[in-house]
Amino acid sequence: MPCTFDPGPSDKRVIAQMSHELDVIHDCTPEGRITLAKQNPSSIGWFPSSPGAHPDPTLRLSFYTTKNPGLDKREVRWALTLAIDIAQVALAS
Repeated sequence: MPCTFDPGPSDKRVIAQMSHELDVIHDCTPEGRITLAKQNPSSIGWFPSSPGAHPDPTLRLSFYTTKNPGLDKREVRWALTLAIDIAQVALAS
């Protein structure tokens, strides 16, 4: 089943992450990343300073549709996210 959740443009993704509706954000504008870094302590990047993550938007990603039972629970999505070896994903891409 394809993902039906589209968080929209960068500014809407930033707002969704700040309200804990979007667990992983990508393809974020520099302004959006600055906003998240300043206003959302639970939003962290791979690196402690700018750019916060690899700037290449072609990296492999994992998307979870929150419309499926189980995946509608934030704790389940976090468990899956933490179970993924993100370093291996980055190396594979």
